[in-house]
Amino acid sequence: MKYTSKDDARKKMLEATPYAGESDSSYGNRVWRLGQQHDISTRKWESQKVQIMYSINCAKYAQNPDLQQELLTTGKLEITGAPSTWQWSYWNGWIQTQIREELRTDLGGSKSALGSYFLEHASLP
Repeated sequence: MKYTSKDDARKKMLEATPYAGESDSSYGNRVWRLGQQHDISTRKWESQKVQIMYSINCAKYAQNPDLQQELLTTGKLEITGAPSTWQWSYWNGWIQTQIREELRTDLGGSKSALGSYFLEHASLP
C-alpha cells in the first residue's frame, strides 16, 4: 500500500474533516494534497499503484450494478481518463476499458477474473 499505519500523511488524511462552508470539491482536493506528502517506499508504490487502482475499481463496480450497465453502454468507444497527475489519464481509461471487456465476457457466459471478483464480493455493503 501507499501508506503504512505509521505514516503521518495517512493519519492527517484520516483525521481531515470538511471546514465550515468548504465545498465537497475543495475538501477532496485538500485531502488529495495531504496524500501527496508522504514518506513511502516509492519503489514499492510505483510497482503496485496501477494494480491497486484496478482492484479499487473492481470493488466499485462489484457494489453498483447501475455503474456496470453504464460502463457497458459505452460500447467500443475509447475511454480516456480526465486530466490528472502522473499517467492516470491513460491508466484510468485503460482500467475502465479492461473492466468493460471483463463485464462483456461475463455476460457471454464465460467467467473472467472480474466476474469471479464480483461473485466473491457481491455482499459488500
